[in-house]
Amino acid sequence: MMTPANAFAAFAAAVSILVAAYPAHGDEGRAGAPPAWYHEHNDFLTRDGGVFHTDNSAYRSENEPWVAYGLEWEKGPSRQTLRGRLFGIHDGKDAGTFWDFHVFWHPGEGKAFISQVGADGTLGMGILEPPGADGAARSEATMYFVDGTTTRIAHVVRNHGDIHATESFDRVDGAWQPRRSYVWRRVVAETGIAAGNGGRAGSEGKRGRLVDVGGRRLFLDCVGSGSPTVVIDGGAATWSIFYRHIQDEVARDTRVCTYDRAGYGDSDDGPAPRAAGALADDLHRLLQAAGERTPYVLVGHSLGGYIVRIYRQRHPSEVAAIVLVESGHPEQWTRLPSQVRESVRDAVPGFLAAAEAAKAGQITAEQLDPWAFQRHGSEHRQTYERAMLTPKPWLASAAEFEAAEAGAAQVPKGDLGDLPVVVVTAGRSFDAFVGSEIPIEESNPVWLELQRELVGLSTASEHILSPDANHNIEQSDPAAFVDGIRRAIATVRGD
Repeated sequence: MMTPANAFAAFAAAVSILVAAYPAHGDEGRAGAPPAWYHEHNDFLTRDGGVFHTDNSAYRSENEPWVAYGLEWEKGPSRQTLRGRLFGIHDGKDAGTFWDFHVFWHPGEGKAFISQVGADGTLGMGILEPPGADGAARSEATMYFVDGTTTRIAHVVRNHGDIHATESFDRVDGAWQPRRSYVWRRVVAETGIAAGNGGRAGSEGKRGRLVDVGGRRLFLDCVGSGSPTVVIDGGAATWSIFYRHIQDEVARDTRVCTYDRAGYGDSDDGPAPRAAGALADDLHRLLQAAGERTPYVLVGHSLGGYIVRIYRQRHPSEVAAIVLVESGHPEQWTRLPSQVRESVRDAVPGFLAAAEAAKAGQITAEQLDPWAFQRHGSEHRQTYERAMLTPKPWLASAAEFEAAEAGAAQVPKGDLGDLPVVVVTAGRSFDAFVGSEIPIEESNPVWLELQRELVGLSTASEHILSPDANHNIEQSDPAAFVDGIRRAIATVRGD
């Protein structure tokens, strides 16, 4: 339907951008043993291997070609010192160290000192202050360059969960001026997240792989065996982990694939605009590059319905059947109440605002409502939260919502002949958006009418109606979702 879940959209629309100023120093500490905050800071940085990655695309240039950076921390022999390095990431690999760091507690001064040495010989010396009332730790240092010049820099650091957010400042004309901000995400080996993928959080477990689709990589996860191969394409603002429970159930019967569209999960960003036609082309490149065997049963939920219909038009010989699960209808934008169209348009600036807040490290896991994992897939909640603390999924959502109506116009007109089609419909679709401006009781019957028209696309169609389910049917009635896929598989096999 191309409308966000109500909690998801409400957060995006409400999030505000807070500009962090560089305040005065707090308590200077005391002489003697290191205080608790110092140990907590070091423990946070070195936990689970002490490796963090961040996206550098916002600052990438000819002189700075790295798309991502890494940080690696370890405790020194005394356990009261900290050693670290900043390194570049290229093609998912360590491209060499640019900065070495050393943090230590001075028992005579009662302060935490930081030194850093660059690959070009630049030396930095400064002091790390204890966290203030806002939870942020601050440092101020003097940088000594090989040409004899100096400058002053400062950093504000916020640690939360597995996120290490940093802001840097330059001293210009007696005032602190913002320079850069990064959100560093902890990289834990057992999560199966690929090294060097720029701060993206993807699918849990050692499943799936990144596939090159022509200078970009998309994440693909295929499990099970048999034919036909099922390919699930999800709704807007979702990725593979949202459908893991559906995928694992279908894998009992045949091979089934989910993937992360560009900008979500482990996948790289994609070029704008992100209308359904471009998304269908991405999916085709992915399946071809991965060597997945045809024919496919293409499953499209919500926005995914547009994508699989376009895919079938462009590559008819590859598609054995289509399953449309609460699929978008090309005419929904003019036939549903105007508030539906407005809610999608209004969501875009909210997503962009959330991306800026995430970039500044101003979103916390407590602010998120993991609506997709309340009944199923709860083991993926931390993965979801890690992702939503970064700008990537917010920007991807904004791009897809902005192109929603353009994507509807790309859906082919005309019927599908005798292609096997299963339409899965929620009887109370718009109940997913209670609390929004959308008129629920006016919208639901129109949606049912649109869904019946999708059933009429093929002379070989079936209709599954889940009377009490809402638009998020992968959560409100996953059995109906799976049943629709299994019926398509049976038809293709002639069972």
